[in-house]
Amino acid sequence: MRPAPHKPLARKLLLAIALCVATGGCGTTESAEPEAIEPQPIGVRRLAVAQTQLVVPVFGTGTIAAHKTTEVGPRVDGIIEEIFVKVGDRVEEGEPLFRTRQVHYRIRVDEASHSLRLAEAELKNATGERDRIQVLHTSSVASDDRLDDAKTGHDLAAARLGSAKAVHARALQELEETTVRAPYPGAITHPYVDEGSMMRTMMNPGAHQDRRHRAYLR
Repeated sequence: MRPAPHKPLARKLLLAIALCVATGGCGTTESAEPEAIEPQPIGVRRLAVAQTQLVVPVFGTGTIAAHKTTEVGPRVDGIIEEIFVKVGDRVEEGEPLFRTRQVHYRIRVDEASHSLRLAEAELKNATGERDRIQVLHTSSVASDDRLDDAKTGHDLAAARLGSAKAVHARALQELEETTVRAPYPGAITHPYVDEGSMMRTMMNPGAHQDRRHRAYLR
């Protein structure tokens, strides 16, 4: 008859195996470390700063009213020879609007120029005569009356020269005023006359001009 196995020895073997298994499992758990997570790079975009002007159209409705209205007429009498603008035209300050015939006024300028040169020559002669008589009077050759006459002649010649200069300047001014110009920026609303019309300064003006508001959007 076979002897029964030794139970205490079998139990010891089972405990040893279980202990080894438990010890190995615990050792594995304690020695494990978490893996390090590497930081991901963050993308950065670099741009140059620049100043830019943005133009945005603005639309709207409204009514344009004249801020200033002026009736522009001829400055000298004569026939309207040429009109440079028409209704609706926008003009700038100093821009020509119309012109009166210039032939008569050019003749006046020529006449005034001749009179001016004549007066200058007369004054030159009168000055020379006065100086000559003054020398003679100093030498007791010319009388007091003759010296007074020479001085009077010089004064009259100087006065005539001044008058000739004024006439010449007025003739030039009238010639310049044959061309009527816009007194300020604006728009032509309607003309009163046509080319070839005879106009005088006390009659109805030759053009009607309105000054309007201007808007600047930035």
